[in-house]
Amino acid sequence: MDLFSRSWTALRTAVAELPDEDFAQPSGCTGWLVRDLACHLVVDAQDVLITLVTPAEAEPT
Repeated sequence: MDLFSRSWTALRTAVAELPDEDFAQPSGCTGWLVRDLACHLVVDAQDVLITLVTPAEAEPT
């Protein structure tokens, strides 16, 4: 969980420091703007948190 917390903090810090106009710039991912990539990373982080707190009877995969 420590690695997730550190990564999440780093992502939030990086995004918070971007000027608004940078969100409309191309990212390092072909066809994605910076805002697309930032949203994708935030949604994925939310999915991780949901997965961590979702009870399951089966062994983890």
